[in-house]
Amino acid sequence: MITPNTPATLYTILAKKTLKGGEIELSVQIPAKLFSLRYTRLLADAHKEFELPGFRKGNVPENMFKSHVHEGPLLERAAYDTLDNIMPTLVNKEDVFPMVVPEVRITKLALGNPLECVVTIAPFPTITLPDYKKIARGVVEKASPAVVVDDSEVDKLIDQVRGMRAAAPAAEAGTTTPALPEITDEFVRGLGAFKDVADFRAKLKENISLEKEYDARIARREKIAEALIEKTKFAIPAIVVRRESEAMDERFNQELVRLGITREEHLKKIGKTNETLVKERETHIERQLRTRLIYDAVAKAERILVSDEEAYAEAAQLQSRYPDMKALELQNYAVILLTNMKVVELLEKSKGS
Repeated sequence: MITPNTPATLYTILAKKTLKGGEIELSVQIPAKLFSLRYTRLLADAHKEFELPGFRKGNVPENMFKSHVHEGPLLERAAYDTLDNIMPTLVNKEDVFPMVVPEVRITKLALGNPLECVVTIAPFPTITLPDYKKIARGVVEKASPAVVVDDSEVDKLIDQVRGMRAAAPAAEAGTTTPALPEITDEFVRGLGAFKDVADFRAKLKENISLEKEYDARIARREKIAEALIEKTKFAIPAIVVRRESEAMDERFNQELVRLGITREEHLKKIGKTNETLVKERETHIERQLRTRLIYDAVAKAERILVSDEEAYAEAAQLQSRYPDMKALELQNYAVILLTNMKVVELLEKSKGS
């Protein structure tokens, strides 16, 4: 009996090479006996489910059944099933941890002959971290000074509020230039829980300040990520970027169908070619992957962990935003988000060496 503990009987590596993006490409040969055994089992299973007029399911004579069998699709399925069975052993023997499911290209497929294929594995890259704390501190020290909100900004926002309040009555009256309402204590109380004009202005100023602080924090974190990417060199497997791009493209097409817009119409509207759109998406994906892998490496170096309780709570919050995601997917996504958040907070407070 062939078992995963006897890799020599499962396959033979005919050639091995490392590609530019760090992928490992293996030319693999699987014994004809192993491949034929899987094909025979699939054929027998198909025979059990096959039926013809005058014959009950599974009782069709073998010669009649085989005359209806399309050998090509069955051979292909047998090939991929065989490969699925040996893949864990193959990957384990190569001592790699794939970022995505290995890619398989069958090169020789004929019953009675060894099955041959090319397996491309995209392993997680080896990352040598720079002095990430020093790099982060350099970015933080160069960040914009403390947020300041001018009275003119508050006045501008107030004018916007006045304009929105005047628009509806003006539309009803057929007036194109509505008269802006005067800012009084009574007016601001009608807008919400405000005591008077002074209180209204103070809370508007506070909200503007919070928005500016949020924007500044996001910009600072983006600069930290950019600085770390610049100083941390490693290859991203092309397979990973392409797979993610294809998945995003599928979701994008589904959204276009939902909106009733063709891809051509959308491209014309945004003034881009499909090639440009794909290239921009792949650039974004690669940057996100680099950031995530660097943050994962920092989390490992700093022994940053996310507890089950934290992950469960975050997954519960994410459930409403991603109702179609499975529980395990939500849990994994929650761990990624929380890990990144903890890493970013550590980097923002770093003093460097």
